[in-house]
Amino acid sequence: MSRKDKRGPDPILDWQGAELAALRWMQKHGYADAALTRRGADAGVDVVARKALAQVKWQQPAISRPDLQRLVGARGEGRQRLLFFSGSPYSTPASQYAHQMKMCLFALHPDGEISAVNEAARKLVAPRSAWSLGPLPTTTPGQRGDDDGLIVRRPTGTVPWPGDPGLKG
Repeated sequence: MSRKDKRGPDPILDWQGAELAALRWMQKHGYADAALTRRGADAGVDVVARKALAQVKWQQPAISRPDLQRLVGARGEGRQRLLFFSGSPYSTPASQYAHQMKMCLFALHPDGEISAVNEAARKLVAPRSAWSLGPLPTTTPGQRGDDDGLIVRRPTGTVPWPGDPGLKG
């Protein structure tokens, strides 16, 4: 582990630092092909990846619904996941629209930390590694335990996803 990794993320001082923080976050969370768009008119997209598009706003008034709508419009008919990173709060209409569109909202903090703001974002960052297979159930020969013989344990407070082996019914 490098010295930089041990000290944590770089502080965010300006819009360029905010974009770089969002880029690094996306690369760390499964979007290895993420790249910054060219400077200038970016049509509402600051970071692109094959499976995700992100808009980054650093210092401005509260993020409004039209800010989020521009990101949706930039995606067009695409199927990429939409992520919005902001150093400002999200208005209530923006939060409601993000919920409707299943857009992931994140807060950028001056110390460089990034936190999930809404349910879609929390689902995205829920650590898959937190899921573990528990011990095989105690059965007698010829009997089977839970479905395939494994018990899935989900950490308290995590949200199940579709196809979750820990769900019944």
